[in-house]
Parts: sequence; C-alpha cells; structure tokens
Amino acid sequence: MAATLRVLAVHGVGNHFGDLSWQDDWRQVIESSVKQVVGKQNVDVDFCMYDDLFDREKITIWGTLEAVAKLTGSLFGLRQHRSRSLFSNVSDRVRWTAGMIVQWVENEKLRKKTRERLSDSISSFDPHIVVAHSLGSLVAYDTFSDPQLRDWIAGRAFISFGSQIANRFVLGSFRAGRIEEIPAEQWYHLYNPVDDIFTAPIRLSSANFRQIVTKFDLPGFGDHDA
Repeated sequence: MAATLRVLAVHGVGNHFGDLSWQDDWRQVIESSVKQVVGKQNVDVDFCMYDDLFDREKITIWGTLEAVAKLTGSLFGLRQHRSRSLFSNVSDRVRWTAGMIVQWVENEKLRKKTRERLSDSISSFDPHIVVAHSLGSLVAYDTFSDPQLRDWIAGRAFISFGSQIANRFVLGSFRAGRIEEIPAEQWYHLYNPVDDIFTAPIRLSSANFRQIVTKFDLPGFGDHDA
C-alpha cells in the first residue's frame, strides 16, 4: 500500500460550484471507508470539476422536458409512478439532472471536453482509485472505453455509483452500443434499485467487474445521494 492513497472523485449531476461543502462530505466518507478496510492510512482526495462546461450550454424549459422524456422513455428510466412529480417541477433541479445527461449524450464536442477534463485530472493527480457518481460515471466510462484514452484507468481501481451508464438512451451513445470491459485493475459498480435518477444495473461478464446492490430509500424524490 502506498504511503498515501490518492482518490480522484468525479461528481455527478447538479450545480456543484455554488457550495463546495459536499467535498468535505465526500472526503469524510472516503476516508472512513478506507479506514474500515485497511486501517490507518493517509488518504488524499482530489476532485474533477466540470460543471463549467455545461453552464456554457444553455437549455430551455422545453429542452428540459424533452430531456426527461428521452430518459424516461428508456427501459430503465424514471419509475412511472413518480414521473408526474418531476414533470410538474421543471426547474433548475431538472435542468441540472436530466438536462445535463441529455446534453452530454447528444453533444459530442461537450463529451470530448469532459473526457479531456478527466484525463487532465488523472494526469496531474495520478490517483490509485477513481470514484465517479451519476453523470461523472458516464464521463469516466466514456473516457476509459475510448481506444485513445483507456490506458488512463489501467492499474487503477474504478468505482461507479448512482450511474446511468446502462440506461437504454445513454447506452446507445457509447461506441460499441453496449457496455464493454475496461482495463481497470477492478471496477466496482454500486447500484441502488430505487434510485430515481435514470439509473440501471450493469450487465457485464468480466473478471474485473463486480456489481454491488446498495439499496437505500430516503424520504421524497431521488434516492440518488452520493
């Protein structure tokens, strides 16, 4: 074990620049988890931030509604008994969830920028582990499955959670049109079956992949907390 375990965290949907207190929460959870597994260990957590790339891409209310429709029209989309509440609350919250996902899927220039942002973060920080939540997991998988960039995850562990990677609408945007093995030392996918934010279980037969059901049901809409 290295003297200091370096963990690169990639956030998910939502506007993360306004209040950075969530970074302290992530650090505490990661450090606590490492301590439970390996005991006393120095941990350095850094963050790959990319909301600024999406902030430059405007989306209208109608565009947001269209985004929700596209995602909920997938096999593993929003649960129908809750979809009405989401459509009735078209707000910044929806723009920064469904809107971000669809923007990313349909805008190849934006996707290229997010791949570059993550690659730059890995290059400068050289993490042992990459943890990625929600949209961040799409950015990560898109990077690690790219023939020119896949080596960035080689020899490192990858943990995805709250992920839309296997959402039917999102899945079609990947090069193979399906989920493929990536050269991570190990890929752990944490899946909450009651997560409302367009998530889906991943079906992948690979020696270095393991899916772990992490069910939690919080009051209200979402169940997407990192």
